[in-house]
Amino acid sequence: YEKERLLVHYQSMLANKQPYELLLEYIDHKGQRKWYRAIGAPELNATTFRKVFGSFQDVTDSINFEIEMRKAKELLEQTNETARVGGWEYDLETKKLTWTSVTHDLHEVPEDYIPNVEDAILFYKEGEHRNRIQNLFQKLLLFGTAYDEEFIIVTYKGKERWVRATSQAYFENGVCKRVFGAFQDIHE
Repeated sequence: YEKERLLVHYQSMLANKQPYELLLEYIDHKGQRKWYRAIGAPELNATTFRKVFGSFQDVTDSINFEIEMRKAKELLEQTNETARVGGWEYDLETKKLTWTSVTHDLHEVPEDYIPNVEDAILFYKEGEHRNRIQNLFQKLLLFGTAYDEEFIIVTYKGKERWVRATSQAYFENGVCKRVFGAFQDIHE
């Protein structure tokens, strides 16, 4: 089947005078799955072909690594769902805050909700809990001081919930580039 796909792309290249790049899967003589990246490009002289350049690159290791990483990510997501542990990350260069699906669930926000730092802080119960997270978050950004604390949040639907929030900071050349952490439901 893969040889037929390659032949179709090769013939299309000849007919359309356009290069192609294709990922091919083969089973070798030992029954092992192998992945190759096939590239073909015509060299044209005016409108006629002079040569066709092509290459095959064995990308089996990188494809297998991607497959294993996808499996590990799925397992981690299932584990986090069961344990009710979410994650978050804030990129200081893009000012983008990202929440995992569990963190979204814990905050009871709509599926299309896009978090930002200012609104995320407002989920912490007004008073002691919000003041504490604001101080801890500032120390995290300025000095990289990690925290592991328990708080009350008020969800989008108005419910109070106890959570455990942890953090880490990533600095590059003395400058904080991103902060990230875990967010766990400890209400029960």
